[in-house]
Amino acid sequence: MSVSTPAQVADAVLATVAALTLSEAHTAVRSFWPDRKPEELLSLTLTVLPSAIERTPESRVSERRVYVMDVLVQKKIDQTARDAAIATLTADVEEVASALYALRAGATGFVCVGVSIDPMVSPVHMAEHGVFTGVVKARLRAVA
Repeated sequence: MSVSTPAQVADAVLATVAALTLSEAHTAVRSFWPDRKPEELLSLTLTVLPSAIERTPESRVSERRVYVMDVLVQKKIDQTARDAAIATLTADVEEVASALYALRAGATGFVCVGVSIDPMVSPVHMAEHGVFTGVVKARLRAVA
């Protein structure tokens, strides 16, 4: 089996999250450095970020690679309606997690072996920038 690159895995995740129907229209991008200013997050933005590679031996000559991808779900929100916005956006975070958890080879060539949401809402981003940020962490491995 050929070894996938983090960018290839991120592109498969990007295609999955870009196709989602969420609470509002969204932009999905891949980045190795998610450096966005709050004014760039006025609409819902999903950023796919290669986060880690886990390598474990399968035999003396082969290994299993699991690619960890973070999907940042972000939007600058109106602070006067913060609770309602957070409720809607956390549902979007859960929708992203469900879509990634459902990845089963098929067209992507990757299977999800686990998903977590951490944080559901970043208190630092909310307090300092007025930006909702939830992070979905998906663990994927390539299938032959």
